Amino acid sequence: VNDTIDNQPVLVSYCPLCQTGIVFDRTVNGQVREFGVSGMLWQSNVLMYDRQPDGNEDNETLWSQVIGQGVVGPNTGDRLRIINSNVMTFDQWKQAHPGGVVLERESGGYPIRSYNSDPYGDYYTDNDAVWFTDFTDTRLPAKAVVLGIEGGGATKVYVKDALPIGVTADTFNDQSIAI
Repeated sequence: VNDTIDNQPVLVSYCPLCQTGIVFDRTVNGQVREFGVSGMLWQSNVLMYDRQPDGNEDNETLWSQVIGQGVVGPNTGDRLRIINSNVMTFDQWKQAHPGGVVLERESGGYPIRSYNSDPYGDYYTDNDAVWFTDFTDTRLPAKAVVLGIEGGGATKVYVKDALPIGVTADTFNDQSIAI
């Protein structure tokens, strides 16, 4: 979803294969871009494209949704700036934002897509099914759900199934965090 929040141009992105929801600033080299889903995958992740206002597809870049980086095209190597966001239940969101607006399943009378069925079928439940990538790292199962944090040039990953139920306190970059 391309939008503006507090006068900042944002892109709310989601990849159903790796279940990553990320918010980016959609400004690239000083120019506000509008993004779409290309229908292509790279490393089992959605590739977004930046729609060019002049319609010249030769100027389009394909961007990895999970890392927010251009991977093919004139902006290869450029990165979108991540904007802090939270994952929460709809009930939590409603309580925090009682006057908030919700993206509807249909827009202008035209169905965007069917939200009643998943196009990837049993991909999520079949632990042996890993599509469109050569997964060779054996430290964790290919589909282990992890929570990642990045900041100040450092990264850290938490294996969801290894975390106890409730709040986990930790330190990251000399700062206290709660998971």
